[in-house]
Amino acid sequence: MNGIGIDFGTTNSVVAICEGRTGRTRGLTDPDSNLPHPSVVWFRGDGVEVGRRAKHQIQGFAEVPGNFFVRSVKRELGKGKRYGIFGEEKAASDVAAEIFRFLKNRAKRDHKVDVEAAVVTVPVHFDGRARRELRKAAADAGVHIKTFIHEPFAAVVGYCKNARQDITSFDGSRILVFDWGGGTLDVTLVQIQGGLLAEVGTGALDDIAGDRFDARVGGHVVSRFVETHGFRTELVTPQGGTRARLWEECERGKIVLSSRLQTKVQVAQFFRRGGRDLDLDESMDRSGFEKLIRQDVDAAFHIVDKVLNEARVSEPEVTRVLLIGGSSRIPVVRQEMEKRFGARLVEVANADTIIAEGAAIVAQEDLCPFLQRPVQIRLADETLYTVYEAGTLAIPDGSQKNLTLFCTDNRDGVAHLVIAERLRPGDPSSAITKEIVDIGVSAKLPAPYEHERVYVTLAIDQDLVLEVKAHSATQRKVATAEIHDLAFGLRAR
Repeated sequence: MNGIGIDFGTTNSVVAICEGRTGRTRGLTDPDSNLPHPSVVWFRGDGVEVGRRAKHQIQGFAEVPGNFFVRSVKRELGKGKRYGIFGEEKAASDVAAEIFRFLKNRAKRDHKVDVEAAVVTVPVHFDGRARRELRKAAADAGVHIKTFIHEPFAAVVGYCKNARQDITSFDGSRILVFDWGGGTLDVTLVQIQGGLLAEVGTGALDDIAGDRFDARVGGHVVSRFVETHGFRTELVTPQGGTRARLWEECERGKIVLSSRLQTKVQVAQFFRRGGRDLDLDESMDRSGFEKLIRQDVDAAFHIVDKVLNEARVSEPEVTRVLLIGGSSRIPVVRQEMEKRFGARLVEVANADTIIAEGAAIVAQEDLCPFLQRPVQIRLADETLYTVYEAGTLAIPDGSQKNLTLFCTDNRDGVAHLVIAERLRPGDPSSAITKEIVDIGVSAKLPAPYEHERVYVTLAIDQDLVLEVKAHSATQRKVATAEIHDLAFGLRAR
């Protein structure tokens, strides 16, 4: 049986296969470019286009009636985003479904691979709402999501497998994954011990990534355009198709500056004034671009420091560092990583597809996420009651726990249920609060009751979200909460 993995990305998406007979993995890239498919959807009056053709047509058709382009839809999942397309409202999941449908069809057409079920990767801090909408999008396209796996985790699995070594040969390794793409930065420290992979530190920056850099470039060149022509800034605000063309050109310029010292950002017929069309034509050099993003780069390395500090691991104790994602190719980012980690920085030959390949391996070997740390409830006397032990499989079957607790102080009419995750085994002081659920209770209890009973149900759902429901014996209103950022490991089911 072959394993299928899907890396559904903000900028690009790709399917990968792990062959059951040989164990070899390969990314099912676009045959014409040998690259992943751009996550761009082009709605036209006569159909829908996705991928490279859609991306290349933004410049020519963004302002032509009967054409509507959506890019970076992944950023909108779980946020209630709606698109008005030709008089019809479409949810973000509807747009994402077009990408899944395209990936499925192209895998069959170009690579003779059927995509019916897959392990799908997500950013570390992709919350439960976004995962559920992503699952719906896949289902609408005829793809069943077997489970989700964090993108940096998938990268480590893919790296170990492609190194042609058994996972046990990496025993004792600490691998830092720096995954900076179009939508998010994910930094994850993975420990390999006894054949198991475990997240020992994670950190992320949402909305500070490639798309943000494109916007910074756009703001810079528009300001230059305004200065050149002496316009008031508020008059030159690109909208609709012009904005789409500008964005496309800024992304291209950003990519060029990773290999060249200078480029131009050019948008024809950018602004009309006095019956005359004016073109935007601005030069930009690498040093200028790096100044624009310097604050974001500093924030990224603050996350690296935070992950290592929380894991109590120093930079010299990191065994390998994997740079993944388009933003990690920016020269100033790579230079900073080389300064910190030297020869331990690994050149990943298949960086564009390694995340999808790792997911395919997880699918083929039927690896399952497990809770890396105990999940506990902090009691009134500050002791911790363990609900889920470390190592518990993160699957819906058998994960439900039903508890009866007592509120020791009901005078304010609220019981506080504190859910904690212990960072280090045997160290109660390392428990961090993940959620506080406020439950309504009776301020005055009828005799002979001395304490209010609280009934709690916890369960891990198919999207790796810990769901909490609770109510008191006298107040039937149910309080709910979801915890999306528990630490996971991977092992055989």
